[in-house]
Amino acid sequence: MDGSEFYAEIEVARFNYKNNPATLLIGRDITSELEQKLFNEQEQQLRNDILNAFTEVIAFYSPTHDVIWLNDAGKKQLNIHDDSYIGKKCYKLWFNAKGHCYTCPLVHNHYETTERTITFADKRIWKIRNIPLYNSDKNITGYIEFRRDITEDVIKEKKQKQVAADALYITQKNTILSEIETVLGKTLLNKNLALYKNEFNRIFEIIDSYKQLDRDWKMLINNFEEVHPEFFRKLTETYPLLSPNDIKHCACIKMNLGTKEIARFFHIKASSVQISRVRLKKKMNLPDNIDLRNFLLNF
Repeated sequence: MDGSEFYAEIEVARFNYKNNPATLLIGRDITSELEQKLFNEQEQQLRNDILNAFTEVIAFYSPTHDVIWLNDAGKKQLNIHDDSYIGKKCYKLWFNAKGHCYTCPLVHNHYETTERTITFADKRIWKIRNIPLYNSDKNITGYIEFRRDITEDVIKEKKQKQVAADALYITQKNTILSEIETVLGKTLLNKNLALYKNEFNRIFEIIDSYKQLDRDWKMLINNFEEVHPEFFRKLTETYPLLSPNDIKHCACIKMNLGTKEIARFFHIKASSVQISRVRLKKKMNLPDNIDLRNFLLNF
C-alpha cells in the first residue's frame, strides 16, 4: 500500500470457529464508485446552475408529460419554493387543467420541435418552444421546454407600428396640404378671382398652421420615447453640438423614414435632406465609411 486513502464497503458475518465466536469481514473497494458519484453530482449541479442562470423558463418533462425539473425562473413564475411540482402533469402545473389542451404539441406533434405563442389569464404573452429528447435507439426519453415572456416585446412592436403610422400620417398630410396650396396658388392667378385674394390668403394661413412641425413633432414624440426611451438622452450626451432640428432629423432616421418622407415631414426638398445628413455626419464626427442611417438605426 502506498498510504493513500481509499473507501471500502464492508459486510460483517458472525460465526463460530472451533467453538469460538468469530467475525468475517468482506470488503470491496468503492473508491472509484464514490468518486464517480461525486463527479456526477457536481456535473448535475453545474448543469442546474447554468440552467438556473437563464431568465427564460426551462422545464423537463417525462415521455408521459410529468414534470421532472424546473429552473428557478419557472419556479418564480409559478411562485413555487420547493420540489412539490415534481411528478405533476404539465397541463396541471401550468393551467390547472384536467387534461391536455387541444393544441398541445406534446400530444399532436410529439416527434417534432414546435413553437407557439400563448396569452395567459394574467394577460402576459409567452412564446413556448418544445423539443423532444431521444436516446441512442431514437426513442423519446422526454421533452425540454423553453418559455419566454414576450409581453413587453409585443407591446413595443405595437408602439413601433403606431409611431410608423403617425409618421406616415404626418408625411401624407403635409403632402396633401402642399398639393392643395399649389392648386390654390395657381387658381389665385385667375384675374376673375382676384376679388377673393383675402379669402385665399386666409386659406393659406390655415394650411400653414396645419403644417407646423412642432405640433406634428409633439404628436410623434410621445410614442417614440416609449419605444426608444434612452435615444434622446444618449444622443444629446454623446453629441452635445446637435441642434433641435438635428435631433429631430436623427429621430426620423431612427423611425426608418426615407429621404422623401423626411422631406415631407420637414416640408423641405429631398436635396435639402441629403445636405442635412452631410452636416450631421460632420457634427457627429463620423468617418466617411460609416452610413448615417445604419449608425442611427443601431444607436
